[in-house]
Amino acid sequence: VVVRSLGTISWTPLCMLPHHHPDKDSPVPCTCDPPTTLSPLHASGSASQPNDRTTTSPDRHQTITSPHDTTPSTLQSTIVMDDGCPQLVHSIQSVCGMTLTRPSYLNIIPPLCSPPLPHTPLVYRPDTITSHLLSRELGQPYTSRRKRAQVSTCPPYLPVHTVSTVIRLHHRPFCGQFSRDGSIFVSAAQDARIRFLQTESRPARSSIASATHRWNTLQTIEVADVGWSILDLAFSRDERFVACSGWSPSINLINVQGDYELKQPILLDVAEDAVDSIRLFSIQFSPDSSQIVACGSDYSIHVYDLERSETSVTRMCHNDDINSVTFSDCSGNVLFTGSDDRVVKVWDRRVGGRGSSSGVACVATLTGHTRGITHVSSKGDGRYLISNSKDQSLGLWDLRCAGRHTNEQKPGLDGRVMTFTGHRIFQSLIRCYFSPEATTAQRFIYSGSSDGRVCIYDVTTGSLVHELKEQRSTVRDVSWHPHMPMVCASSWDGSIVKYEP
Repeated sequence: VVVRSLGTISWTPLCMLPHHHPDKDSPVPCTCDPPTTLSPLHASGSASQPNDRTTTSPDRHQTITSPHDTTPSTLQSTIVMDDGCPQLVHSIQSVCGMTLTRPSYLNIIPPLCSPPLPHTPLVYRPDTITSHLLSRELGQPYTSRRKRAQVSTCPPYLPVHTVSTVIRLHHRPFCGQFSRDGSIFVSAAQDARIRFLQTESRPARSSIASATHRWNTLQTIEVADVGWSILDLAFSRDERFVACSGWSPSINLINVQGDYELKQPILLDVAEDAVDSIRLFSIQFSPDSSQIVACGSDYSIHVYDLERSETSVTRMCHNDDINSVTFSDCSGNVLFTGSDDRVVKVWDRRVGGRGSSSGVACVATLTGHTRGITHVSSKGDGRYLISNSKDQSLGLWDLRCAGRHTNEQKPGLDGRVMTFTGHRIFQSLIRCYFSPEATTAQRFIYSGSSDGRVCIYDVTTGSLVHELKEQRSTVRDVSWHPHMPMVCASSWDGSIVKYEP
């Protein structure tokens, strides 16, 4: 009848009190006056009246004391109420009487440390968040007469509410990334121009959701020999250089410290008959910023040494275009590659034996996707990586569960730990990443989509947490600020949109 929770008392309305007969499970309608206000609970374990069942106070309040164990170790509880409702008094006396076979501690108001009630009567409460939390604490089912409130499951720190356009271009932006400290946002578009934008330390929120809030443009550099478009760009770990690649075997290097100087293009050592057909889809700096790893349409990995100014490694790795390459952690010893041959391969630069003469050896092959891989991204801990695929799925992999290297892809063999679906991958190599550790502890995975959305997934549950839907065309690249709740999405409609909480 009475439940003590967090210092408050919850009373069951009179119309919901169960009949005292055990074979009746329907409520007994109340025929007396409306329930009166009940006073708070107080203990009555005094020595003067240890065994009294009822006493009458001068202010017309009836006191009912639990008649059970009167030893000092047992809690003696008192209920004080108005005596204007005889039926309520009779019902309480019936529940608390000695004829019941239930344990005594279930017939009195339990202390905070006592076992929970095995069953609590249904209580109709207002449809508020507070009442929902109280019902959950008491173990009661949801009994509101109205529909359950539509409460968003999106965490409050996700950048999903405030939307502003950073810049709008006349050409398709293919890449857009924050620097490691978040002070610079760099964008590369189909017009062969790289734009460096200065971000703010504390972004100002606009009262209008679609308002345009532009960052300051630090520099715009036009690069040469990229063919149809710039396809990828990467920051060095020491944040001194930005490298970009396109529809050619050359890599453009830009010094971002000082006057943003464009270096002489780096031409990889490739066969002469393949110079006009090679496209570099992905490039990455090594963790020590001394090498650049590139891969593309020649099915090979190229490692260029910046200190010696030469291509140190060239190794054919897949049976089709290699669309993405990344390092597993800050050691720089392990590489991941994703290809149109539907597999993700793990490469170790320390392993001897076959392939070691080329400077890299395959140690594991991850199978499970049924179409080509568009992008691979590492969590940075040397264990987990994710892959986006043209089969409209995103896979989470655990290297500890990876099998040994094999050149054959067995049908039906899926080594993915978890699969995420909901986004669309058409027309381009859609990117995917782990959310930053500083603000989200890498709890989320986010990806662009061909229908103009940015999809954010929960790593632990696999559910789609939220969709960012402010752009009208393919979102090829997305970047999450490393230290702030901010996401920038680059769309083929020419807009670079910023999302904030």
